[in-house]
Amino acid sequence: YRFRRAVKFARENGYNAIGSVLGVSRHKSQAQVDTAAELECGNLEYIPIKWDENLRVQINRESDFYRQNYCGCEFSIRKV
Repeated sequence: YRFRRAVKFARENGYNAIGSVLGVSRHKSQAQVDTAAELECGNLEYIPIKWDENLRVQINRESDFYRQNYCGCEFSIRKV
């Protein structure tokens, strides 16, 4: 759904490529995000993010970012 909307917006506003940070979460599969984007893009270019997991962990530690223990959707919230 999000990629369909992004592709529609890009085409309507003269962009020739899209990217996404949806797969950056440790709870999501970057490969799955990339596949979904490529299926929706058609002739629009998709620019995948090549994220280094070790760098992500280092940045989180150094920056004291808030890190939730689920991907963000209501179905993955773990009841404690």
